[in-house]
Amino acid sequence: MKKCIFLSIIWISVLGLLSSCNGEQRPLDSNPIETDAGTGAESTTTGGQTTGGAAGTTGGPSGDPNAQQGGTKVTFDDIKPLFETHCIACHVEGASPPQIPLIEWLDYNTAKSYADNGKLKERVWDLKDDPVKGMPMANATEMTEEERQQIVKWIEDGGLQ
Repeated sequence: MKKCIFLSIIWISVLGLLSSCNGEQRPLDSNPIETDAGTGAESTTTGGQTTGGAAGTTGGPSGDPNAQQGGTKVTFDDIKPLFETHCIACHVEGASPPQIPLIEWLDYNTAKSYADNGKLKERVWDLKDDPVKGMPMANATEMTEEERQQIVKWIEDGGLQ
């Protein structure tokens, strides 16, 4: 009964969020884009990491999941906080409809299996504008493009542990 009430509250919150933003995704203000005065290049801070850099390098928000090429490889430890922040609202034990509980997403082998079979990229990137199939659902937790790109980069880097 408590789980049902909790899920009802979550769903009402999602509907309220959708109506307050007219269904549009909005980035968080906590990830400002800064421009290097010397080069004009953009850099973005996400989860304590800075992407982008000098002119002529790739990185930063461009709408392309491949934009963060180069630089350091993304590891599971880099994206695990994104799962904790953006997935915990719905991925709870005993959710209805059944979900993969967050505790399993925080397990490297589970996350890697969904990275390897394409489901993670599909739900976080390919379907990001679909309010039902895209994750987070209706972008209720306001996952930014940069955070999505970081997850895709982790997948493309081979799902490093």
